[in-house]
Amino acid sequence: MKRIKSTIVFVFILAIILSSNREVYAMTPPSSDELREAYRYSVERSREIMQEPMENEELAEIVPILDNTDAYFVFQAMNISEIESEEQLSKLIDEANSDTIDQTNAIWVATQWNADDTYEELYFMKNENGVLEHPASGVTYDKNDLITTKISNLLGEQYNSSMKDLLVFGMDRTTPFGSNVLVKRFEDGSIRIGILWDMDYYGFPVKSGFYTLEEIKGIISDYQKKYPEMRYSTPSNAENTAPEDVVYSGTSSTSKPTKYYVPIALIIFVALIVGWIIIYRKRSLK
Repeated sequence: MKRIKSTIVFVFILAIILSSNREVYAMTPPSSDELREAYRYSVERSREIMQEPMENEELAEIVPILDNTDAYFVFQAMNISEIESEEQLSKLIDEANSDTIDQTNAIWVATQWNADDTYEELYFMKNENGVLEHPASGVTYDKNDLITTKISNLLGEQYNSSMKDLLVFGMDRTTPFGSNVLVKRFEDGSIRIGILWDMDYYGFPVKSGFYTLEEIKGIISDYQKKYPEMRYSTPSNAENTAPEDVVYSGTSSTSKPTKYYVPIALIIFVALIVGWIIIYRKRSLK
């Protein structure tokens, strides 16, 4: 009997260890074709509104060859100042990794180099019908001003959209950070919040770099004590990241289930062991 109990304990421990093996994915960006189609759709619609429709050949010439390699997702369902714990941030990162995060008012941003030696950040989001649109862009002459460059500088390596355990929050105007902030979960499970720019709002300097959540809370608290009016200065999450002329009517996209990997061989193995235990026990009782 002791042998049977030991075998059962061993099987269950082995099953727990192996079945807890989870495949972790980065958040899935729109494909390059989807980005191009969204760009084309938005241009086509705006020209129709202006009563200047374009032929397909003309549209094909102006639609850029968009690459989703460095596209990044901006979470805007809540502000960084509303975060209460590292556990909450870790849960959001898990949801981003599995494509189940709340995408209300969320945007994807792709970067594009232009022939006039400018760099463009193109904003993409879903409208009320779930159709991906390109409502606006931001242009800079300096690659160092791109958010992806700032993220890469913080990470110490070139950012790409396949990176997991990252989450970009939209700009929170109740804080002195001035732009998006990056949340990263490191291999040891620790959470850090990255400030992308050296900022100085009204004589309140903040250096770029990684901070703990407690440090971030302290900075926000000190800033709002010094400037109480800033505590209520955020009009809405929908306006936090893209230019003010962007009309946000985003909707949550269809969520994908969390992806778990349980080897079929493990299931068969456990079934065989359990079956063997049952047969052995019946024989021993005869």
